[in-house]
Amino acid sequence: MIKKILTVVCISTMLMLFPACSVVAADNQPSTIEYAFEIVMAKPDADLDSVSVRLLQCEQTFDSAVVIGLFYDENGSFTEFVISPVTDFDSIVTLCPTKAYSSGKVTVWKSLSSVKPIAKTVEIGYEATASYTIEYYRQNVERNGYDLYETSSPINVTVGESVSLDTLTLPTYDGFSFDGENSANVLTGIVTTDGLTLKVYYNHVYDDAEMVQVKYRLEKVNGVIKKYSGNFTDDEKAILKVIKTTIDKVLADADAGALIYLEGYVLNKYPDEVADAREKLDALKELGGFADFKSKLAQYTSLADVEYLAKVLFGIDDIYQYEKDYL
Repeated sequence: MIKKILTVVCISTMLMLFPACSVVAADNQPSTIEYAFEIVMAKPDADLDSVSVRLLQCEQTFDSAVVIGLFYDENGSFTEFVISPVTDFDSIVTLCPTKAYSSGKVTVWKSLSSVKPIAKTVEIGYEATASYTIEYYRQNVERNGYDLYETSSPINVTVGESVSLDTLTLPTYDGFSFDGENSANVLTGIVTTDGLTLKVYYNHVYDDAEMVQVKYRLEKVNGVIKKYSGNFTDDEKAILKVIKTTIDKVLADADAGALIYLEGYVLNKYPDEVADAREKLDALKELGGFADFKSKLAQYTSLADVEYLAKVLFGIDDIYQYEKDYL
């Protein structure tokens, strides 16, 4: 019985020394070893009573493994060999040395009977960090896609750390709401050596009353043009043609789901048409026909509709100031 115990002790002693030799060889020939894990943290607590080891699994090839710690005193002499099984690859493994130490190394082996480590050795105190960012996307006015609106500043954390966003504390934007059903959302993830990008998507808050009002006004103008175009001069008809063509496009956009009531929609979507309308209006102004054109439009529609057209289709925010400046 005593002989058997001594044999076990001898084998254990050899296994204690063997990792150290193999680790040195692994450090000298990193290209010959394919690591299944990366140690991204090996940090001791304040009292040096334990070392927390976080692993990042590179390959799903091992059902079990052991973390091995080699500890040394201030003279560099070996003091202790500590192992701890890896039972959950997503949790922190704790090494608990029983002797005082000044430095140490940590690696991972499949088992004590393995012939090489499955993680590169790191010094105790090592911590790999990477950053994660958050991208915020807002639905476009056509409601057929999303545009990147802003990106948060990078936040550095330990590699392997899990990050999750609290949907209750997400930024809010006027006219938008968080789209919790969007499959493109990335609200949680694990930070790798390449970092992590989380993504949050927002939809427009649809204003049905505003949509109905804008469509009504545009359709009303189209009806006036169709009914009374014969009462306008050829120069005025040229402007009316641009107006009607553009309104037809905008109404078609509305039928397709675009939020045409948002300020600046026509100017941003149809800048060439707006420029053409403004150019023809300026030409009419040079001929002295602006006041008469405005009067006819107000007669057949309303002064409010004329102001609306001036802003939406001619890029004139204040038609009265425009008259003061140019007429």
